[in-house]
Amino acid sequence: MIKTISICLFLLMVAVNSVTFGEMTQAQGAQTLLQEARKLITEEKYQEASEQLETIQKQFPDSPQAKDAVFLLAASYVKIEQTEKAESTYLNALDKYHNDTAYVNRIRNALADFYISQKQHEKSIEQFQLILQTELNYKTVLSLYEKIVSGYIAMDQTDKAADTLRTLLEEYPGLVDKYSTDTSVIQYHRLRTQVDKDSFTAETTSRIASFYEKSNHPDLVNAAYELLTEKFPESPYSIKGFRWLADNLSTHNKYAEAIPFYLKSIIGSTKPLYSFKARLPENRIHLDAFNKERLTSSEIGKIVRDLYVFLEKDKKTGLGISESELSTNTQLSWEKAHKFVELNQIDKAIVIYQEISQETQNPLGFLARYFISLCLYYQGNDRDAVAELTSFLEDESLKEITSKDTLEQVFEKTLNIYASALAGYCYFNLGNYGKAEEFLKKISEKSLTAAYKLAQAYEFQGKVQEARSLYGKLDLLA
Repeated sequence: MIKTISICLFLLMVAVNSVTFGEMTQAQGAQTLLQEARKLITEEKYQEASEQLETIQKQFPDSPQAKDAVFLLAASYVKIEQTEKAESTYLNALDKYHNDTAYVNRIRNALADFYISQKQHEKSIEQFQLILQTELNYKTVLSLYEKIVSGYIAMDQTDKAADTLRTLLEEYPGLVDKYSTDTSVIQYHRLRTQVDKDSFTAETTSRIASFYEKSNHPDLVNAAYELLTEKFPESPYSIKGFRWLADNLSTHNKYAEAIPFYLKSIIGSTKPLYSFKARLPENRIHLDAFNKERLTSSEIGKIVRDLYVFLEKDKKTGLGISESELSTNTQLSWEKAHKFVELNQIDKAIVIYQEISQETQNPLGFLARYFISLCLYYQGNDRDAVAELTSFLEDESLKEITSKDTLEQVFEKTLNIYASALAGYCYFNLGNYGKAEEFLKKISEKSLTAAYKLAQAYEFQGKVQEARSLYGKLDLLA
């Protein structure tokens, strides 16, 4: 009996070892074929490589190497122009491994790239959208949305590109919150995402507007720019939005409403370019936005011409005025001054603005004088900037624009807001925090930047309670 049991155990061990040995042999065979196929691919022998990979699929269908072979086999088929086989390879893998989500996502991504190479963008978008339905990390989600947008652009369906970005913005707050609490991610990146979320939202909203503009949906463009400029009025991405809104209002003869937007876009665009380099790409994004998201000198010139026409037409109570009455030389002067500011050649810009301000018949002389003050501020010459601003600031109160105002009054009241802000910044830099408070208080509800500087002015004067209160309000708005 004992002898019989021993024989049975021996036979069982032989059988088990035989299975294990067989599995090892299969694994070695599949691995050898995979290595040979990769070597053939490096030698650009794609037909031979595909045959080796096909063998793995047939003889070792359940091996790990069979999974790896899918990508190499499809790529080899593409190289030998058997694109139908390439597509079938991916589709068969999707069916076979449908329970392996991570692997299926890899297949879908490769299949989407294949469709892009074949100019089948609609199919590629479908694959990216299917991947989005699974559990993904923050950066992968952003990358997939960007690929979908690129697909719609390639098909000249910019309205769908805009719709896609709108969907992304709806999901974005949740993505950021989840990412910021993911302890598997380095803390720097989690905090950085929180810091950059407003900039990302502003940039994305600006892109949405531009896509709708290309697809000729003016109402949607208007809605996007209204949202952008209302929520992020001091972002570089809002500058062109203010200009678009102003143009739209002017088209409907709403000049009084257009003028503040035109001034916002001009003043926001007139500043020296950043010339230094950023070491980190996430910082480079902000520098590029500061430099690129602004109006060109020719666009500035056109707005100046339009403002001149509006103001003169209003003063002449509706009498027509030819655009030629604004000399080409004056328009070119504004453009030239703007270029000097961008190049940080401030002294040259000031000379041109002074010449413009001395033209007594020019209704934009007031604006030119403001730009002289702004240029002095850029130079760090705060004392002279304040002296230049004095004539702007004789009236201690800022008057609200009313429906009864002439266009010139709207123009001057709007410019007075900017002059008050600039005076506040200059006094702050001079260490006169009481005077800075006086001016910044007037406009703190109109500008987050001014409000923050006002909180600092409180702090530096020892007005701790006021500073804490204002800092708290700003934190809630962030």
